[in-house]
Parts: sequence; structure tokens; C-alpha cells
Amino acid sequence: MSKISVIIPPYNVEKYVERTLRSLMAQTFKDFEVIIINDGSTDNTEKIIQEVLQNANFQWKLINQENQGVSAARNRGIIESKGGYVCFLDADDYYHPTFLEKMYNKAKEKNYDLVFCNFSYVDENGKTILEPKQSKK
Repeated sequence: MSKISVIIPPYNVEKYVERTLRSLMAQTFKDFEVIIINDGSTDNTEKIIQEVLQNANFQWKLINQENQGVSAARNRGIIESKGGYVCFLDADDYYHPTFLEKMYNKAKEKNYDLVFCNFSYVDENGKTILEPKQSKK
């Protein structure tokens, strides 16, 4: 059983999904599975997923379904998941290479059931356009 299940619910994201998947291939934490619920994409999303993940360094599963919306796709991903923790990753987003490691370690260190973090807004060229505000402790 993987420690983390990453659920991706793509829908017509051929322009972004490769970067999303490559961010998972670059993770420092290795004990995770990826569940992709293709929510009825009509572009090349499925083909790109298959091509990129041919040499993936993690377990993955691609399930195609008729378009039912992002919530239905995420719920299906939860049903299919086997990890001790669940993460959601939208197919037009990506994780920093240490994301899974840091989130998992924080959850285990404090025995948390749920961990969350800030995020940055990044444009299509990878330029950060909005950084999260730092909380004052």
C-alpha cells in the first residue's frame, strides 16, 4: 500500500497536463500512487498522459469516464485510492519537488489527519505572479 494517493481529475488540459505529471516524477518522496480520472476529455489529454507516464517512477492508474464534473472525478479517485493519505492535484497545476515529502512528514510528525499549505499563482510561462502571504506567528 502506498503512503499517499495523488488524485488528478483532468478535463481537456492537453496544454498543461505534461507539466503536472512531470512534477510528480520529480518528487523527492517516492512512496505514492497516482490515480487519474479522465473526466471525458475530448482533446489529446489522454494520449499525453499515456505518453508521459510510460516511464513513470511511481504506480499509476488511468480511468476514463464520461464527463461528470470535477467533484465526481475526485470522488471516483478516492474510491480507487489505496494510500494512507489522499492529495488532490488539478491537471493544470504542479507540485514543488519536495511537496509530498514535506506534507507527509508534517502529518506524521504531529499525527495530523489533515495538512494544508499555501500556493503561488504562476502564469503559463512559469512566472510567479502572486506569492502567498506569510502568516505571522
